Amino acid sequence: MKNRLFRSAIEYAKNGWAVLPLKKRSKSPATAHGVKDATTDLNQIAKWWRQDPDYNIGIACGKKSGGLLVIDLDIDEEKGLNGYESLQEWEKEHGSFPDTVQSITGRGGYQLFYRSDKNYKNSVRIIEGIDVRSEGGYVVVPPSIHPNGGRGS
Repeated sequence: MKNRLFRSAIEYAKNGWAVLPLKKRSKSPATAHGVKDATTDLNQIAKWWRQDPDYNIGIACGKKSGGLLVIDLDIDEEKGLNGYESLQEWEKEHGSFPDTVQSITGRGGYQLFYRSDKNYKNSVRIIEGIDVRSEGGYVVVPPSIHPNGGRGS
């Protein structure tokens, strides 16, 4: 397969991140059991993308992906949210987060990827505009296409 989404899903899995297919231009799982179906099995991933080459890519957080913890910084001008600015304010008081891999979401927000051997819970709006995804959660990763048509990077 030459599909960019498929190739990216395979690369994520080869790096130890459990992949799940998401519906086209959506954040919704395309499988019956959602994040529970996430896998690093390359044959299963190929089977999913043969069913629909336009699936977006989800990555399971937590143990399935080696302790993956993602800090999601939402940016939504209409709602007055800027998770990046909220994080900067938090860091002024508490110290900076370590450098890490990050991506830009289809809406222009950011995702910061960390590994942890601790069990964290998913938290929405832990600080204004900041969510934490861990055990039982998942994130949409590039080059998935956001419902607004934007593509993450």
